[in-house]
Amino acid sequence: MNDSHIDNLIKTFPDGTLIILCGPPGSGKSTYASHLQHCYYYPVVCPDDIRQELTGNASDQTHNTEVFDTVYKRLIYYLQSGYSVIYDATNCRPNYRTKILSVVKDLAKKVVCIIFTTPITECIKRNSERDRKVPDSVIEKMYLGLRNHPPTVYEGYNVIIRV
Repeated sequence: MNDSHIDNLIKTFPDGTLIILCGPPGSGKSTYASHLQHCYYYPVVCPDDIRQELTGNASDQTHNTEVFDTVYKRLIYYLQSGYSVIYDATNCRPNYRTKILSVVKDLAKKVVCIIFTTPITECIKRNSERDRKVPDSVIEKMYLGLRNHPPTVYEGYNVIIRV
C-alpha cells in the first residue's frame, strides 16, 4: 500500500482516532508522523520528544515513569478533546502496545496500527546518518521483536496497515 492509498484510508477515520506507529528506529515512523501532522493537523505524542522536554536528552531512559505518565496524559487529553492523535514510538514489544491500548481503549473511537516493514539494512543505514544514533544491536532486537510478535487485531486494533 503506498502513501496516497494510506492517506485516502486515513481520511475516512473519524475524529478521535488513535494511530499507533510500530517499527524499529530508522523505519520511517517519525517522518510519516510529520507528514500526517502536516496534512491533517494531528498532534503527535512521542516519548523521545517528552524525554527531551523533561530531561534535555531524548535518549535519557532514567525518567521513564514520568515520561510515560506524560505520554498517557497527553493521549487522554487529545482523545477526550475529540482529536485524532498519532503515537510515535517503536512499539515493538506487545506489552508496550497493550499498555497504551489499555489506557485509551474507552476514549478512542478507532485504533489504527501502522506497521513499518522497512528492511533492517535500510533501518541501520538511516540510523547511521542521524545525529542521535541507536546501537545496531538495539535496532536488530526491536526488528526481531516486531517480526516475531507483530500487532494483531486481538490486541484491540480496528485496522492494521503494513507499509
